[in-house]
Amino acid sequence: MADQTDFLDLYQKLELHPDCGLLEFKRAYRRYVAQLHPDRLAASQCDSNGDGAARLQQLMSQYAAAMDFQRRHGRLPGASGSRASAVKPVHQPRYVETWPAVMPRRSHTRLLAVLVIIIIGGVLWSVGPTPSEAPEEAPGDSIPAEYGLGIAGLPLVVPLALGDTTESVRTSEGTPLVVRADRWEYGPSWIRFQQDQVVDWYSSPLQPLKTAPSRSPDLSP
Repeated sequence: MADQTDFLDLYQKLELHPDCGLLEFKRAYRRYVAQLHPDRLAASQCDSNGDGAARLQQLMSQYAAAMDFQRRHGRLPGASGSRASAVKPVHQPRYVETWPAVMPRRSHTRLLAVLVIIIIGGVLWSVGPTPSEAPEEAPGDSIPAEYGLGIAGLPLVVPLALGDTTESVRTSEGTPLVVRADRWEYGPSWIRFQQDQVVDWYSSPLQPLKTAPSRSPDLSP
């Protein structure tokens, strides 16, 4: 339809130059349509034979063809190349944010938590007691390393001693492999009882007792 439309006639009706802008073109079209409105023509008694309606119909057809041409070519029909390039929409490249701007909020929170932990650790380390401020160990309070330390510095097990009952020995040493009349045997090691109390023992290097020295105590007076 645009190829068969007389656009020069359209510009002459609208009193425009072909290089006019799109906004100027639309405004001139609206003004001309208002002049051709049947009510206005009837009031001026210039449309007795119905020519106004025909001219309005022709104008609307020419305008529709011009708008179709503008959508397909990005310019009004008859406009020069420089004018068309000036009104042609330019597609700007899509803005891409850099990595710090699009970092997930969860990563920011995790990083902040790590920094807080590092700072707190540094403060606690700096205000901690120095070696010279550590409490001195009282004489006689040391516990043999073989027994180990538990909560609050208490020994995990109590060393085997004369007078221990069979119940305490079973707790510390466990169930014996062999039980005789007066002696419990733990492999080559053994513990002797008298009236259910420890009176002697032997801790073999091959299978030592858990809470006793490697040799039998000296029971001589």
